Amino acid sequence: MGAKTVDQKSQKVATPGQQSVHPGKTALSRRAAESIEKAFLERLKRLAAMTESPNWDSENGEVIPGSEWKYALEMYHTTRNWGLPEPFVSPCGDGSIHFRWSKFNRQFKIERRGNIVFWSSKSTAEDFRREQSPNLSDALSRLREFFHE
Repeated sequence: MGAKTVDQKSQKVATPGQQSVHPGKTALSRRAAESIEKAFLERLKRLAAMTESPNWDSENGEVIPGSEWKYALEMYHTTRNWGLPEPFVSPCGDGSIHFRWSKFNRQFKIERRGNIVFWSSKSTAEDFRREQSPNLSDALSRLREFFHE
């Protein structure tokens, strides 16, 4: 039998395979997080199905391939494990997917299409940046730094 750990806040014992993705949260907040995650994943599935045909937006929207939605799902799980706010996700007619995180009037956006990744951040009306990242990993690192400053 595997080693057991104790969640210090809830005093619940869990084996390694049962440890929470959201450590330190109460059962109620874990259920809320799981509910939010379920709703988000259902939304991603609907968006992926909606964007698999040309002209999906009635304005000549380009197909967004399943591989892009797979990256979107991976990015979601990565950022949630970092404890970042829930992102808003939207498909765009140019075939890209936009992610936007907001917290305390601060915003960070990542736009990805194939190997092209742009990010932008806004802390105040005067502090706005938009840059191209060499890869998704770089943009995600900047996102993490932005919200953990």
